[in-house]
Amino acid sequence: MTIFTRLLTLLIVSQNIAAATIYKSEDEFGRSIFSNRAYENAEKVKLKEPTTYESHQPATPLRSRNPKPEAEAEKKHTNLLITDPANNRAIRNNAGTLELNIKVEPEVQTGHTLELLMDGNPVRALTDSGSIVLANVDRGTHVFQLRVSNIKSGANVASGPTTTITVLRHSTRH
Repeated sequence: MTIFTRLLTLLIVSQNIAAATIYKSEDEFGRSIFSNRAYENAEKVKLKEPTTYESHQPATPLRSRNPKPEAEAEKKHTNLLITDPANNRAIRNNAGTLELNIKVEPEVQTGHTLELLMDGNPVRALTDSGSIVLANVDRGTHVFQLRVSNIKSGANVASGPTTTITVLRHSTRH
């Protein structure tokens, strides 16, 4: 039986007991028997008033003992940049491997997510600044961008500038 079930049963029984008269008697072996029926040689049991407690809501909400400084609570992303390759750069790699260096300032906050977009579509979830390698990127011109989103709502918190990169690969048709 779970604790919740036991507490619920106790609550129901205690309400019924408070409304009923309780009698105490003994059986032939001297064991005490409590009942709501008055058997032969039963005595009425005097019950004490139950202790009750009323909860009061404070007039004003309590404040945190360790509030976050306003500057920390309102961190805005000042840098969401793809630093290398530079914007409007052409990269030749016949395997389609593309290495991007990114800079994120300040760090991504708890409750937010950082992702790399390629041509407006999420390509990879990121955690912080650094270098990432994308494999088998199709040849042609692609637009990359970093975006920070709220995990719960999915709302866009911040976006970096777009970086256009052209990937040059050998054509299989020629």
